[in-house]
Amino acid sequence: MRGVLEPDDQQYAGRGAASGYWAAYLKQAGYDGIVIQGAAKSPQYLFINDGKPELRNAREFLGQRLS
Repeated sequence: MRGVLEPDDQQYAGRGAASGYWAAYLKQAGYDGIVIQGAAKSPQYLFINDGKPELRNAREFLGQRLS
């Protein structure tokens, strides 16, 4: 993830990259990108099912390896 803090309004403008098939699946589902604003009070992940986005609790994934 790369980004910059905008000096005028203190908004963070970031850019992420995805490898593998995830980005292609996102595009195939009709999305060109995802914008998330604000900050969660606890770890969350983005779940999209049938075009309906949902932030879900990610505590169960903390400490797990991503391999």
